[in-house]
Amino acid sequence: MKVIVTAIFIEAKAFIEKYKLKIAPDKFFKIYQNDDYSLIISGVGKVKMAMATSYILHKINPSIIINFGISASLSHNIGDVFLINKITDFSSNRSYYPDILRKHNLQECDIITYDTPQTNDKNILNKNHLIDMEASGFFQSAFHFTSLHKIAIIKVISDNANKGTLIKTLIEEICLNAFDKVDYFLKNYIVIENELFSKEDMKKINHHFETNHLSATNKEIYKKKYLYEKFKKEESLKI
Repeated sequence: MKVIVTAIFIEAKAFIEKYKLKIAPDKFFKIYQNDDYSLIISGVGKVKMAMATSYILHKINPSIIINFGISASLSHNIGDVFLINKITDFSSNRSYYPDILRKHNLQECDIITYDTPQTNDKNILNKNHLIDMEASGFFQSAFHFTSLHKIAIIKVISDNANKGTLIKTLIEEICLNAFDKVDYFLKNYIVIENELFSKEDMKKINHHFETNHLSATNKEIYKKKYLYEKFKKEESLKI
């Protein structure tokens, strides 16, 4: 099952309608589901986002889990859709890096998660990154409960941070227009559930470990590099 986490209903509306999701009985969160997708609405802010992400991952082992939502930017156009390749939490100054192993249909960008809405661009660290209030909470929680390669954050630009109050109908339109790109990403993001490494792959990897006496950290780095090269080779064969 593929899982979508949004902060507010307007971000979720297009998925609920297009996928014909039905509300599931739950006393803690609004959850909408069908046989292929599950969507949970967290509420605004990284703490609520982390709680909702943890909650849904206790119920479901997903093939992929994404956080979709609006974000601000001082340099990108309203309506632009981005796959996030780096998340920085402004409060802790810690950064996190999703695995982006396969080719995809989206632009990439980094994002900074703030604890409060940013209405003064003097507080914004640089003009190229995106700005939101949920991404770091989502990523930290998702990474704790599922595999890194199953996690993705997709944001659509809704405003320029210092241009006044957001209009509900505009957000709805922006999210609806972003749906096709997100849908394509979800349907074409192939993750082989428990078979990222074949038996032949594991033979090669274990041989490399035995001959090079790697630390635990360097073993993980090598496995990630091996996986990346494997996917890159598979993609080149399709062209």
